[in-house]
Amino acid sequence: MKRLFTLLMLSVLSLGAFAQENKGLKTYLCDTEVDALLCAGSCQSETSAMLDFNVDVSASTVTKYLYQGGTLLEMTTFGNCAVADEKNWLCRSSSGSSAYKMVNGTYFAKSVLGSSTLYWCAK
Repeated sequence: MKRLFTLLMLSVLSLGAFAQENKGLKTYLCDTEVDALLCAGSCQSETSAMLDFNVDVSASTVTKYLYQGGTLLEMTTFGNCAVADEKNWLCRSSSGSSAYKMVNGTYFAKSVLGSSTLYWCAK
């Protein structure tokens, strides 16, 4: 059990080191889908939130890492993806209510929560 705990802690620390080495993409919250797709216009900076991605082309999966001030807050793996390469891919939630994509290195996300739709981008 102690060995498993040590291995888990080393994994978490290595993720933290990964965050420090890679600046990642700066995140923005946008008012409209068009602005989010362009990552311009109404898009406002999300303070120090940064995103990094690990794209597995052969498995068609994308893992998103969300960092705040260099600390890993969330890790999400998208499995329903069409992947061309690390900078061009599209993933959808199983319900179809959310979409995540990267086009030429610019990230776009759309989430439907009840009657509200939220748009993000990162570049």
